[in-house]
Amino acid sequence: MRFRKEKPDYNCRQYGFYTTDQLVLKDCFLRQVDLMINFDFIYDLVEDTYRPTTGRPNLNSILLVKIPLIQCFCSIRFMRPIIKEMEVNLAYRWFLDFTLDDKVPHFITYGKNDGRCFRDKKLISEVFSRLLNQALCAGLIEPIELRPAKVIESIRVIPKYVSPVPYYLFVQKVKTSKM
Repeated sequence: MRFRKEKPDYNCRQYGFYTTDQLVLKDCFLRQVDLMINFDFIYDLVEDTYRPTTGRPNLNSILLVKIPLIQCFCSIRFMRPIIKEMEVNLAYRWFLDFTLDDKVPHFITYGKNDGRCFRDKKLISEVFSRLLNQALCAGLIEPIELRPAKVIESIRVIPKYVSPVPYYLFVQKVKTSKM
């Protein structure tokens, strides 16, 4: 038996009214992360690093943290592939609060903003420790999976270097989930 369309007169160029929330799987792991982790504390921590009156507008500081998290969850080692994937992957767009019309930042723009916002090692440590604490409390990761060495540096390290610690930290929970 051949597969037949329900409505054969529909084609790929059809228009419809959908929200990204409707198009992302209900059991997507990124939905769990978004539901259980509050990223709003980042605004307070990085407030001093932004100058709203000079220069071009910066990327959202939460975006600077969420993109490396997606890299970590999906074991994507470099920034270019994750930026390309963000253009077409609805789950990523939903997690990053992008609409279908929003432009994905260029990987160089991301790198410059990331370098300016997270220069301070104490700031990186504070962001990562709060995220890690929330993930532990929510049950997204298990304390057994944590390795003591280099864990605090992993958010900054993810985009530029390959470090097995952050990947191992989240991958076990992600493998069973659908993206």
